[in-house]
Amino acid sequence: MRIEIEFKTDNYGTECEGKEKGYSTFDEYGDVILYKPQGNDGVTPIIHRAIFFVREGEPMWPRGPPAPFAGYITKGDNPKTNPAYDQQGSVSPHIPVKPEWVIGVARFDSIPLLGCVPMALRGTFTCFENR
Repeated sequence: MRIEIEFKTDNYGTECEGKEKGYSTFDEYGDVILYKPQGNDGVTPIIHRAIFFVREGEPMWPRGPPAPFAGYITKGDNPKTNPAYDQQGSVSPHIPVKPEWVIGVARFDSIPLLGCVPMALRGTFTCFENR
């Protein structure tokens, strides 16, 4: 199976938009994006789904803190390792993903374990359990 990233700079479909328009990728609504965590070029990019877009000052999730700037709220597709939005945990704590941090969108067959590879390289195998 070949993994492809379509490099584009705008117009990412969120899960919310996908539900409205009937657009899905990898058996779920919206685009799976590849992004630089906190815009940092020196770390491994994250590949997670764009759930919705927030403007500066809007809550990042129901009853959540206001967004410090506009950006995407993201979440991994594996519910075992990603039970909450990235912005609720340690992946992108309280920081939405700025559009300019997005490298591209994933365009390949569904591989929910793809995100497990970097974790396995660090010795964490929880996402492989009960699969």
